[in-house]
Amino acid sequence: MDSSEMLIVIVTIYIVSFPTTSSRILLYNTENDQLVEKFDCIYVTDNIGKEIPYCQRPDGSYALIRNQTHCENDGQKRSFRDLLREDIEPNEVLKWSSSTEMADLYASIYYNQSVIKENDNQFLCQCTKPGTFGKYCEYQLTHYATKFSDAIKAQFHQKEIGDPWDTQRYGAILCYKTLPCESSPLCLDWREICDGIQRCSNGTDEENCDKLEFNECEDDEFRCTNGMCISEDFWLDGDFDCMDWSDEYTFDLGKSCPVNPNTINCDEHLCLTAHYSCGDGECIRWETRMAFQREYPALKDCFNKRNLNYMCETSPRQPTWTLENGLCWPDKGYDDLRYPPWNMIHVSNLTLSQKCEYLFRCILSKGFEHDCPCNARNCTQILVNSCLYPNDLLVYPPPGLINSNILIIHTNRQSMEKPTFDSFLLYGNLKCRGFFFHAGGDAFNEGYVIELITAPILNHLLCKIMDPQNIYRDYLSPHQTNKKCWNDSLTFNGRPYAVNPDICISTGECISQYRINDGHPDCYSVEDESTAVTKNYCTGNVGQQRFQCFNDQHKCLPLRGLGTGNNDCSNSYDESWFGTGTDLRQQVTCFPREVGDCDHVKAYIQQSSVRNSKNSSSSVNYQEQLSANRMSFRDHCDSFWNMDHYIDEIPSLCQFWICRTDEYQCRTGQCIPLNWVCDGEWDCSDASDEEAFVLIEKSSDHNARLPTFSSKLAACRKKYSRSPFSNICNTTFQFGCYLSGVSNPLDIQSNRPCINLTQIGDGKEDCYNAYDEKNIFSLNSRMGGGMWGLHLNCEDVHIAYTDACEKPRNCNRILCSRYRDKNGLCNEAKDFVCLENDHCKKNSRCNGKFDCLNGEDEYWCPADFVTDLTYRFGKVRIKREIDRTDPRIQYPRNDMLKVNQYQLSKSLTNPQYDDSFKVHSFQCNRGIAVVHMNAMRCLCPPAYYGDRCELFSDRISIIARIDQKIALKTIPDGIFQIKANLLFNKRIIDHHEFYVVSVVEMICVTFLIILAARSRAKTIGHKMNLGQVLKKQFKTQKELYITPTIIVLSAIPQSILTFSFSCKPLSDWQRHTLLGAYLFSYGPSVLGFILYVLPSTSYKKEFSETLLGKKYFKWILNNNKTQVLVPKTKTSTLI
Repeated sequence: MDSSEMLIVIVTIYIVSFPTTSSRILLYNTENDQLVEKFDCIYVTDNIGKEIPYCQRPDGSYALIRNQTHCENDGQKRSFRDLLREDIEPNEVLKWSSSTEMADLYASIYYNQSVIKENDNQFLCQCTKPGTFGKYCEYQLTHYATKFSDAIKAQFHQKEIGDPWDTQRYGAILCYKTLPCESSPLCLDWREICDGIQRCSNGTDEENCDKLEFNECEDDEFRCTNGMCISEDFWLDGDFDCMDWSDEYTFDLGKSCPVNPNTINCDEHLCLTAHYSCGDGECIRWETRMAFQREYPALKDCFNKRNLNYMCETSPRQPTWTLENGLCWPDKGYDDLRYPPWNMIHVSNLTLSQKCEYLFRCILSKGFEHDCPCNARNCTQILVNSCLYPNDLLVYPPPGLINSNILIIHTNRQSMEKPTFDSFLLYGNLKCRGFFFHAGGDAFNEGYVIELITAPILNHLLCKIMDPQNIYRDYLSPHQTNKKCWNDSLTFNGRPYAVNPDICISTGECISQYRINDGHPDCYSVEDESTAVTKNYCTGNVGQQRFQCFNDQHKCLPLRGLGTGNNDCSNSYDESWFGTGTDLRQQVTCFPREVGDCDHVKAYIQQSSVRNSKNSSSSVNYQEQLSANRMSFRDHCDSFWNMDHYIDEIPSLCQFWICRTDEYQCRTGQCIPLNWVCDGEWDCSDASDEEAFVLIEKSSDHNARLPTFSSKLAACRKKYSRSPFSNICNTTFQFGCYLSGVSNPLDIQSNRPCINLTQIGDGKEDCYNAYDEKNIFSLNSRMGGGMWGLHLNCEDVHIAYTDACEKPRNCNRILCSRYRDKNGLCNEAKDFVCLENDHCKKNSRCNGKFDCLNGEDEYWCPADFVTDLTYRFGKVRIKREIDRTDPRIQYPRNDMLKVNQYQLSKSLTNPQYDDSFKVHSFQCNRGIAVVHMNAMRCLCPPAYYGDRCELFSDRISIIARIDQKIALKTIPDGIFQIKANLLFNKRIIDHHEFYVVSVVEMICVTFLIILAARSRAKTIGHKMNLGQVLKKQFKTQKELYITPTIIVLSAIPQSILTFSFSCKPLSDWQRHTLLGAYLFSYGPSVLGFILYVLPSTSYKKEFSETLLGKKYFKWILNNNKTQVLVPKTKTSTLI
């Protein structure tokens, strides 16, 4: 692209002054127009200062013609003539929550009333009913809200407490229409473009994407893992700046995005490799996308169920039915009108293929649809009889849904009681390195099933096929990956591409050299992590931003690779501080908005490139400093280890701890959130929040005051009355487990598998593999030294739960029963051999129900899916978030105690049980619903458009960051007006203006002068340097400093006297002195105004642009024969 045709963003900053208020709704973009892309916009500033416009954004250009002559919702019609007669000022009408453009029109007439005749029919609507707004007061906020920000909070809170399946009942599937992908019934999410997975048949969704992947950053920039560049100052600053969030020390998959109106972070969030985007900022593991698989435990779906759309019957948790539009209907008995009753289906117009697919969907959903003819016990024969041939192939999910190269194949020969797929087919077209692949198909059997489930780039196997009879390689096609991985060209900023073209040997992928040894496989055959490289690829500035283990392993770990629970460094430095102490993520506080220890993390990473460090850094003793000096009060007795030898959680010290009023107190004295009680995971070290909860006969005074304690106790007793070995043990005082210290723990006849509940957490191993001490025993230093959890002790080698049963070992036959199978039938991870008869139960391990007589198939099972992260790591993050957001004790102001009956009635309304609230909260996806004339309308943030905010926008997101450290807010009415211009070929094609609360006036002036001086110094650098230009600028603009300085200095005597006299009764002379000080403080301000402001052209220029100034100069021009020259506004381009 020629430089003259490049898109350029110009940001100009003006300092203006506007009054601010939070009680009104300002509605913009309300004018009539033949062609609009958005209208009726409300600008909302979020909690970190980002301004978000929520607008009606129709699908396509829209003619906005509104000529209504009355106001809705009891709004009062106020003509301009009446307003002028009553002398209503423009600032007053802005409080009426009507159109700002109409208010602006009225302001122009108010200051020039001679034009009233031309606007005699104009009027404004005064919206008097709480929560109403609009040009004609036609909108009403939902959830009884009176402010738009409250409506946002209420609707997202409804999502948080409501049923996620409401996204299917009331919502719509998110869709990116700009790049249609005809090979799939599910339209693309824009995040699926350039994510490394080809979905469209011609590969257009991955065109030239490797250029972005291999991008090289400048020396003062931080390189995100996906190749994006940001200022190095934004690395570990507490805010996400990389779109993949790789600039902060967190492993966050955006799970809070569906219930959090964090528009910029969530709507611009990209998922990491091997994850699937839900379309709303949430990411899930790739296995969850493959919902039809039953090899791995079912993980949590996308909140909006996008991973299930168009294949809803595969839902592992709740039977559902796929509607014609791809949504999943979750309410049983749904009657799909596409299919007649089964006894009439043979006379319908359905093809044989459609009939078989319908029947198969009935089988998968256990007869969910109204007319399904079979249930889970009689399906196989019906399928065989109906589909004629025993070898017929059934394809489900629909072709192209996963990607354009994969068909999932079932046969009606298999048992349909627990249906799974036999094999899959790779076929079609694929971009390969140096050629475009065409194939009719090549079947792969069960040997590749695991790869299909876990590897998103499985279709890259096609590039290996060398069968001239069935495939064709087009070496001239434009749809191919660069043969040399762009090694013969330069990046956007003129640097060589940092890529090793020979690392992915088997399938030939081109990957950035910074992905080699980064702890995550990017080649299909994992060569980038398994190959022993002798060269360090973690070079340049990236080498200072990645962790390199302090040794010669040539690792290049991004932030998410630290503290994962698995050692990537041979010295364990990636898991604990210099290989000692507890988990690294628990040792330091460096999370978004919790940046207290981020400087330590930066130094630790930057020093890691020093080979064979002897721990001489000042950071070495940081763990001891943390334990001794930086221990938070709230970190004591919270069930997490923060100090060596977990001395902060010792029961003898925690017994006298006082918990917060909303926390449950364990029998050990530890404090945990009440909703963690009886959730299936031990949080109390003695399990008194789970199995041992039943020991409570009389609750403590603290726990007795908890609102739901009694119901929790009853639910917990019921839950654990049926648990592994509960038919042998008395669960009212015993815990079922294989015994430790016996010759054969599996001989439960001789070694009764029961211990007393009081033995849990007593520091002694009573259960095999220390199952009763999983919150007391610790891992060895090689595994990071954290809680024992669900690890396996294998001859003093500690193995993670996810790897414990991966292969047969002498030490895992007790807990991994399939290796005891004598008949060779138990060959899958979920298969289980029961003790009573040594029979193999297929797919029964940890499936939530007892398949064995004693329930041992549900023994040693996690509460949720276990990853390779630290034991209970998810709750570590929850605890930190609770501590961050929980306010200190505050007393309400008197005015807060005055609650009228209307407000009281609102607070008594539970939105969870109001059906209209549910509909409003889920209909607009991430937009906000408002009521319009008894109908619903969606106001969409910039990332979405459409009637339901269901379509992804094409956009360029510009985030202008102003350093809030200097935003002292001493001028509450000051506002920055920032204008961003988008230039193409030196022509403005779009622009946007927005406002930011300003900093102190003097700092603003200094900021602008320095920027202007810097720009001029670059322009005339051969004549004057920056220092000389600055000196000249400050001399020219000195008048802007004098008055603020005088005002500050004049306040000093007043402040001294006020503080001196505030703590004792005042005598008469002191009262007079204090009054004199107040009067004196105004003198310099008035003097400064007379001497410096009135004669100042700079102030005169600013004053002339205000409404009052325009009125004043207009009056001068009309009443004075002497011509007054109004200074013209001059703007300077800063960026």
